[in-house]
Amino acid sequence: MVLESAIPISIHLETNIVQKGEETHHVYDEAGTLAQVGDNIYLRYEESGDHDDNQPVTLKLMSNGDVQVTRGRSAGDTFSKLFFSDGKRIIATYRTPYGMLSIETLTQTLRVRLREDPLAGQIDIAYQLLAGGEYLGDYQLQLIFHA
Repeated sequence: MVLESAIPISIHLETNIVQKGEETHHVYDEAGTLAQVGDNIYLRYEESGDHDDNQPVTLKLMSNGDVQVTRGRSAGDTFSKLFFSDGKRIIATYRTPYGMLSIETLTQTLRVRLREDPLAGQIDIAYQLLAGGEYLGDYQLQLIFHA
């Protein structure tokens, strides 16, 4: 896939979170853009918040199959940059209004499927989240997009 400039896409995102036996499900339908920079593909959109606090989100699809998800503004109160690599445990940081938190992702499933004509794709990530070595929960993310 070779793109000369960013193109508009429609994004359907579903997340499922299980923490302490409680399950939470979220669904987002957002407008976004897809761009290619070198060998990497970037999907960008703003996640609608309940209180007009839309958060910018960027998914970086790397040529080696790994995915990086950045959420929030680098100068804002909250900011996270999570890394996903199939079967690997990766340390990251999460900035909260109360300070920095060291977190880890343990990627259990990572699938990226892209189609060029018509432009579309699906990203599936299942992972465990840990903080300070303590298990926080199981997370699933499914993002489907099309031009």
